[in-house]
Amino acid sequence: SMVIATTRSAWKVPLCEKMGADYALCVKNQNFVEDVHAVTGGEGVNFILDFVGQKYFSQNLQVLKPRGMLFLLSCLSGATLSEPVSLLPILQKWLSVKGSTLRSRDFSYRANLVEQFSKDILPAFSHGALSVQVALVQPVEGIEEGIRLLQESACFGKVVFHW
Repeated sequence: SMVIATTRSAWKVPLCEKMGADYALCVKNQNFVEDVHAVTGGEGVNFILDFVGQKYFSQNLQVLKPRGMLFLLSCLSGATLSEPVSLLPILQKWLSVKGSTLRSRDFSYRANLVEQFSKDILPAFSHGALSVQVALVQPVEGIEEGIRLLQESACFGKVVFHW
């Protein structure tokens, strides 16, 4: 199956492809719907993992294939739809819209999730099957610089602080 990554920075496109994406699209200056349809031969996609929320909600519905799923993990651009959005694609294409957050989950659920992650997923990092792209590691005293880099999309990967 094809993996399409999106980024707001053109310089990150080749980095996303180097990390394994079949295609990476810069969504800041391009038409997301047209670009997704171009790389999928007009078919669209089966699944979208979205951290942005409001800004791309309508466009996400447009590019999903029949029986596709939009999965929301955050609402970085806002949780309230500010423009009219047609719900017809959900009905006409039998789409699923789901979401999840750990903030509303109780401690025992989160503890179990950490335990399962440690048992099932963490070993893959030790063996090199999975990796994390780290952009910056620095003392917590430099947190303002790290936040600025994140806000300006000036880094590729995680920003890690230590005490």
